[in-house]
Amino acid sequence: MLAKFFLCVYLLSAVASTFAIFVSLRETRKGTALWHFALVIHNSEDDVGNPDVLLNIYEAFLDGYPLSLEVGCMVYDGPCQAEEEDQEHGESLHDESPHDGSPHSDPLRLEKRPLTVKQAVVIMDLAGATEQDVLDAMTKFVKSRVPGPEEENGAFSNCLDFCKETLERLVKAKKATPEQLAGFYQFYETRADTVRTATDMGLRQAAQKARDFAEFDPQCNENNKVPKTDVGDKITEVVKTEAAVKTEAADKNLVKDEL
Repeated sequence: MLAKFFLCVYLLSAVASTFAIFVSLRETRKGTALWHFALVIHNSEDDVGNPDVLLNIYEAFLDGYPLSLEVGCMVYDGPCQAEEEDQEHGESLHDESPHDGSPHSDPLRLEKRPLTVKQAVVIMDLAGATEQDVLDAMTKFVKSRVPGPEEENGAFSNCLDFCKETLERLVKAKKATPEQLAGFYQFYETRADTVRTATDMGLRQAAQKARDFAEFDPQCNENNKVPKTDVGDKITEVVKTEAAVKTEAADKNLVKDEL
């Protein structure tokens, strides 16, 4: 009977360790206009600083794609995914490419990366949560329109707010405790205003530039989206324009050959 008891304890411990997760706050471009934060889910503190452990990066970012229904809004769209043409560039593009505060409208979002010791500014042991719990909390992020630099109301949720809101949802769902998040709360309280000061204006300028280019100003909610047919027409227009340019270039080359 005693042997069975110890076997049960061992099995329960194994199950608990399987579901235990860590969530780290990832910081890049500290103190610059491109200061950026994301969340990283991992299995152990030993994963931090291990170049062989590749981890997903979860972030809110400015949607700068001119054909998007949410252009100029802060959005969450799952783990970072690499565009095919960006795969070869590796680490330098992800760590050096701007997200918040970027003059570029479309961020480069690369796939799994190691989490360095320098990047992991807060490491949280969330023993009562699963990876799916954290992912579910992320998906509830409410996208927000980033106002232009001339607009009086400058309120919106930035990348650090995305991390805060995700973690607070875990507490509300009783998947984490305030004590487990104490390090994050302290970090947020001492950095949030400084991050805003450093990044807001650049991000607002980028959002306005993206909307101007798209000739579309969504309010980032269900009641203000343009019909998909309008976006389809715009895509067709862009494709036709690109095709016309290629045809014109081909005609010019043909004339040169004939000469």
